[in-house]
Amino acid sequence: MNVLQSMKMAWKQLKASKLRSFLTMLGIIIGVASVILLVSLGNGVTKEVDDQMGDLGSNLITVVNSSVNPNDKYTYDEVMKYQNIDGVKSVSPELSGQVNATYDYKNSSNKVIGTNDQYKAARSLEMKEGRFLLPIDTEYGQKVAVIGSTVASDLFGFGNPIGETIRLNGMPYKVVGVLKEKGASMMGSSDDQIFIPISSAQRLLKDTNVRTIYVETKSADDVDFVVNTLESRLAIKFGDEKEQEE
Repeated sequence: MNVLQSMKMAWKQLKASKLRSFLTMLGIIIGVASVILLVSLGNGVTKEVDDQMGDLGSNLITVVNSSVNPNDKYTYDEVMKYQNIDGVKSVSPELSGQVNATYDYKNSSNKVIGTNDQYKAARSLEMKEGRFLLPIDTEYGQKVAVIGSTVASDLFGFGNPIGETIRLNGMPYKVVGVLKEKGASMMGSSDDQIFIPISSAQRLLKDTNVRTIYVETKSADDVDFVVNTLESRLAIKFGDEKEQEE
């Protein structure tokens, strides 16, 4: 039996069992489509995770002081000494708390972050309008604020927030910048956050203890050295936990 005869017989079988042939073809089509869909979803999730990791930066080190000991504190001046470590590009402290933000008759509850001018680059924040914090804002404890896109929408609607005064726990702060919408990520969303100079945040939150520090290295190759140096300094400052327990 040659190939031509085999094809003729197969065609006759298909014509004789049209419903069965249709169902077989449909099963194959659905199976292939399902595989394509799953692969597409997998690639989409992978890209989203990669994008979020990219936002964090391959050369960004996060130091978190989770000690419950009230004596284990980090001041702003102590944190900024990390800039002297070889391979460090920038240091951004984070002092945070929850505040009640109000403008006119509108109000919202938001996370306020006290930090410095280097925070914007370290956390890959982009401005929609206005400016971010400046060194002079931190130096003089200026009452200025940079707000996320959601905060701007909640308090100002379609109005322009730049130059307007909002109140954080009753204290007046001038809005100098609005961030571009960033969406949710593993590190939370900046859209519903308010950023003020850390020197001003210390007074507003009545707290001087910096619990989170972002250290950005000059390149990915510097990360290991900087991490080892930070671990050594942390061990000197806080001591060995085992020794403290003894």
